[in-house]
Amino acid sequence: MRATIDNTQTAFPKYRFPVANNLANGAVFAFAMCLGLLMFLWDRQINLDTAWYLVATRDWLDGARLYVDIVELNPPLNFYFTVPPILLSDLLGISDTNAQYLFVCIATFLSMFICWNLAPRVQTNQRLLFLLGLGLAMTVPAMNDIGQREHFLIILTTPWLVSQLPLQQRLRGRTRIFLAAVAALGICLKPYFVLIPAAITLGQVLTSRSLRPILSASNLTMVAVGTSYVAVVYILYPEYFRDVVPLAREFYGAFSLPASSVCRYLAIIFFPFAPLLLLLLVRRNVPAGSGVLISATLAGVVVYFVQWKGFPYHSIPFEAFALMTCFWALAHAERMTPIAVGAIMGILGSHYLSHLQGMYRSEAERVPQHIVSAGWQPLKIASLSTHVSSGPPIALEIDADWSSRYAHLWPVPGAQRALASTDCDSEPERCARFEAILDDTRKNILADLSASRPEVLIVEHEYYFFGQSDFSWDIYMRADPAWSEIIGDYRLALTDENFEIWIRCAQAQGAIAESCRDLDV
Repeated sequence: MRATIDNTQTAFPKYRFPVANNLANGAVFAFAMCLGLLMFLWDRQINLDTAWYLVATRDWLDGARLYVDIVELNPPLNFYFTVPPILLSDLLGISDTNAQYLFVCIATFLSMFICWNLAPRVQTNQRLLFLLGLGLAMTVPAMNDIGQREHFLIILTTPWLVSQLPLQQRLRGRTRIFLAAVAALGICLKPYFVLIPAAITLGQVLTSRSLRPILSASNLTMVAVGTSYVAVVYILYPEYFRDVVPLAREFYGAFSLPASSVCRYLAIIFFPFAPLLLLLLVRRNVPAGSGVLISATLAGVVVYFVQWKGFPYHSIPFEAFALMTCFWALAHAERMTPIAVGAIMGILGSHYLSHLQGMYRSEAERVPQHIVSAGWQPLKIASLSTHVSSGPPIALEIDADWSSRYAHLWPVPGAQRALASTDCDSEPERCARFEAILDDTRKNILADLSASRPEVLIVEHEYYFFGQSDFSWDIYMRADPAWSEIIGDYRLALTDENFEIWIRCAQAQGAIAESCRDLDV
C-alpha cells in the first residue's frame, strides 16, 4: 500500500463557509439536504422491490407467516426495516410509499449527523464539503432505487466507514462497537455485503503489516451480530433454510441478464471514476485514509460481479463508495491537482449518468393506468408473471390487496429451463424433481387465487427468463383442472404485446360488472 500524507488545506482556500465548527452546523446542513430530498421524492412511484416489501410487510403485520404465506428469497431483516414505514403510514395518515421515503430521509439525516460528529481530521470547510459528498453518495446512486437493500447498506455502514478514517480524536471503544453494530445490520441484508468490511480489513492488514486489524473491536462486533442474526433466523424461520434457500440456490440463477450486459453496465458506471482511482493507486502523495475508501470501492465492484445479475441497483455500493472517495480527495486537495481534477470528473460523470437513468418508472406502468381509467377499483389483484413490476407495485399504486404469496413467480422459469435441458430418459429422478417443483408452485398459485378471488388478474406475454423453452402461462396452469374452474370466472378485458388484463365477472359489481356485460355482448 502506498504511503499517504494528511493534507489539511481545502481545494479552494479563498472561498470559506461562514460557519463555526459545532454540532448545529452539521445538523442544519444534513437536515436541509434530507428535507430537500423528501420534497423531491414525495408522491413519486417507488421501485419494484421496495414496493413488494411494503405490500408484504403489511400482510405480515396483519398475520401472514413469512416463508409460508409470504414466499421471499431473502432473509427476513428487510421486513423488519420496513415495519417503521408501515407504522409511520398509519400514524401520519400518508401513503406507504411516502412513509418509506420519510423513513429513508430520517435514516439519512441520522447517518450524516453521526458522520459530522465523528470529526474527520480536516478543517470545518473541508468537513462540510465531505459531508455534502456523503449525503450525495447516500442518495444519487440510489435515486432510482430508494429503499433498496443496497441503499440501506450505504446509509447504515457510512458512519462506521468514516470512523475508519483519520479522526480528530480517538473514539471510545463503545462508540466503535455501536457504529460496527449498526453497520452489521446493513451488511446482514445480503451475505455478499460482508466482502466490504473484509476488503477494508485486508487493506489495513497490508498497510500495517500486521494481523491485528482482523481482531479489531469492529470486526468482532460484526461477527457477533452476524452470527446472532443467522441463529435467530434459523430458530424463528426454519422454513427459510429448509424450503427457500435450496430452491433459490438451484433456480434463481435464471433471473440474470446476459454476461455482456452485466459487464457493459458496470463498465459504463466505472468509467467516470477510473482516472481518480488509478491516480490514488499509483501516486504516493494521496490523502491519508484514501486506502479505506478505495478498499470499499473495489469491494463494491466485487459485490456487483459476485451476484452476476446485471441489475442496476447492484452497483449502488460501488458508486456510493466511489463518490465518497471523490469528495475525500477533493476536500484534501491544496490546489487543482490531477487528483482534484479526477475527483471532479468522477462527481460530474456520476451525476450525469444518474440524470440519464432518471427516476424509477415501472415497465408495466400502463397496467394501473388502464385499471384506473376503466374505473374498476379492484379490492384485490394478482398476476401470472416473472416480473415484480407486474404485481406488487401495481397493487400499491391503485391501493389494492396483493393476492399472491409470491412477489413474482421465480421458481417457474428456473425449473422449466432445467426440465427442458435435461434428458428425462437417462435422468428420470431429476426430471421428477423439477416436475414436482412446477406442480407445487402451480398448486400454491391456485390456492391463492381460489382463496382471494382477485377482481383483476394480470398475465404476462414476455417470457424473458424462460430462455428457449416453449412456455405459456395458460398451458402451464391447465395442467391442473382447478385452473379451468377459476379462469372461467374471468373475462379478457385488454391485451397488448406485453400483458393481458382479465377481470373477474362472477359476482362482479360496479364498473367491473358493466365491463363484463360489454364483453359478453
